[in-house]
Amino acid sequence: MIYKLLFLTIIAILSVSFLVVENVSKSFAQESMTKSIATILPITVQTDKTAYAENDTIVISGKINTIQIGKQISIQVLDPDGVVYKSIKVNVTNDQAYNYVLKIDNKLGYTGEYKIIASYNGANSMALFNFIDGPYHVTIDHKDYPITYRIDYGKIDSIIPDVGSKTLFIHVINETASGHLEISVPKTIIDAVLGDNETNPKVMIGTSKSNMEQATLNEMQNNNDATTFSIDIPYDATNPFGMWNVEIVGTASVPEFPFVIPIFLASVASLIVFYRMKFR
Repeated sequence: MIYKLLFLTIIAILSVSFLVVENVSKSFAQESMTKSIATILPITVQTDKTAYAENDTIVISGKINTIQIGKQISIQVLDPDGVVYKSIKVNVTNDQAYNYVLKIDNKLGYTGEYKIIASYNGANSMALFNFIDGPYHVTIDHKDYPITYRIDYGKIDSIIPDVGSKTLFIHVINETASGHLEISVPKTIIDAVLGDNETNPKVMIGTSKSNMEQATLNEMQNNNDATTFSIDIPYDATNPFGMWNVEIVGTASVPEFPFVIPIFLASVASLIVFYRMKFR
């Protein structure tokens, strides 16, 4: 009995040791592979996000393969037309890395895809990001309604309101990774109200009309003017261009004749009172 227990104990210790060694080996292999890939490219460049708005901060970072003493990294930011918005020089740290924080001001330009080119010792690397200039303007009955939004990846291609169905149709493109869409909807466009209790509108998302599904929705801010929602946008490997249809469906939209109905009801009430007093 003692020998059996001893044998089982030895087997258990050997099994645990084998698992530890295996996990360490895998971690070492993955780390070595990551380092190897990083050192293949002479220089890399990346941003902390892929979409920004005015007053945002862009964190530009990367690594180089070989340091040349006294040589700086050149970084250029180009607008969608290829015009240089910003040109800067950045020092390299001892661990062959660099980092630069760029504050976006109102001189950046207009909505579109911007390009970052990092150059060092004859080698170049490029990164892309989208800039959203101000709110998206929607027109209903000849009146303009600004809709502000922020998106992690991609951009909004169009926002179309449908007063009849109380729906705001949003078309998103270039959403090539799962992220969030934050959108501030004016109360005059869509305001989901059930009885005396205000509730979130229903949000549907899909790549086409035939596969729309309800999306995750979080209310971030609510005031008298607008409600700001955060909508989860998924990633779909079968949707390489990241095109999504988002529908925000409410129970109250911009009225087509906002003052006609109250005036009509008041007129009817006045007539009723008049005839009652006349024929009393």
